[in-house]
Amino acid sequence: MNSFAYIALIAWIPISVALFALMSPRRAALASLAVGWLALPVLEIPLPGLPDLDKPAAVSYGLILGVLLFDPKALLRFQPRLPDLAMLAWLLSAAVTSVINDAGLRDAFAQVWSSGVDWGIPYLIGRLYLNSREGIRDLLWTLFLSGLVYAPFALFEVRMSPQLHRIFYGEAQHVFAQTIRGGGFRPMVFMRHGLELALWLAGATVAGACLWRSAGPRRIAGIPIGYFVAMLAGTVLLCKSTGATLLCLVSLALLSPTFARWPRRALVLMVPAFLVMRIAFNGVVEPAVVELTEMISADRAQSIAYRFANEEVLLRSLWDHPLFGVGKQNFVNSVNPWTGDVRTAIPDSLWIITVVTSGLIGLVGMQAIAWLPAARAVTARAGRPEVIGAGLVLLMMVIDNLVNAMRPAMFIAIAGGLACVSHAQQTATAPTSTGRRAAARGRLLRPRSPQRADG
Repeated sequence: MNSFAYIALIAWIPISVALFALMSPRRAALASLAVGWLALPVLEIPLPGLPDLDKPAAVSYGLILGVLLFDPKALLRFQPRLPDLAMLAWLLSAAVTSVINDAGLRDAFAQVWSSGVDWGIPYLIGRLYLNSREGIRDLLWTLFLSGLVYAPFALFEVRMSPQLHRIFYGEAQHVFAQTIRGGGFRPMVFMRHGLELALWLAGATVAGACLWRSAGPRRIAGIPIGYFVAMLAGTVLLCKSTGATLLCLVSLALLSPTFARWPRRALVLMVPAFLVMRIAFNGVVEPAVVELTEMISADRAQSIAYRFANEEVLLRSLWDHPLFGVGKQNFVNSVNPWTGDVRTAIPDSLWIITVVTSGLIGLVGMQAIAWLPAARAVTARAGRPEVIGAGLVLLMMVIDNLVNAMRPAMFIAIAGGLACVSHAQQTATAPTSTGRRAAARGRLLRPRSPQRADG
């Protein structure tokens, strides 16, 4: 990494604080979440006695300092609610895991600090500023506009290969071979992986489609929003991430008011069903999945089989400490089924990393942080389009992390906001039973007339 990368990462903290001096707290927080995550380098700076300073830490430190210096009353108004127990369980499980695995109190403090920085602060920002209809709308606009700004950079790397991180910061952030997909390139820009970029742009596409449907500004620079949504959807496709593309298409379909809540409920229930099947009935469905994938691509089938082999070894180690896991320092070795080489298992999925290192308590806490708010928003009766859209964006991250490990701070902030959106803010006035279906068809075929956005 060049010196500019170190300067950018360190300087972001005072820059983020300055945003709170120049803007309203809510918009400063959203700007910091978006710009910091999209522009900062993928870099770790060692700090004595503390976890390394990386992108998530720089974003979180800037946010909490901005709140403390320019909006401390927001913290004083904060009142813990029942959904916050999931975050508490997640943070405490990290400490208990270190203690019972003899890692010491220092490691326990480091794990709680790290989890608080990565998860706790973005969640708190969502609880403070995004727990209203106006906050959710501002969030959707921020996500949508950030996708529009980022899309040209992604398209550049689709054509020229992922080079922007190397050009600006002196070094590529990931193995170049993994960016070659389908006869072209998978862009990364300044994110950790192309999968994370695809997830962000998929979320921006869903946010834009939700704004296009809901009451509010219908044009950007005189151009209908629908054109921008189509452009973003095309960019997601070019990112060559099958998972993000499918999640984007399904979420766009579920935004339609003609869909009953049952399809959304099925998508929500898929998460616990998958986790129970993998943990309690490991080895039952995996061979069928490999055979099905082999019909599509032999390379993908080999990759999935190798992933399942690693996860099977890790799940066996879980039962030594099922409630709180074996800790990050005790990840077991696995055997490559093709070469026989023994190496440390490197799982790809956030759920398997969490359940092995933090146990079932940690997994339930981590999953509940995002899954419960998403389920509440997506399945609400007569839910507002903005809240349903934000819930679908959050649910995309939850489902994606069943196979990957991407958790942008913006998405965690969505969880904090949706966790405590009041029922009155979450739901719209329902039409009469005789006119509900007709009204739904009308909203699908003809978007609402333009109105000035609140906030």
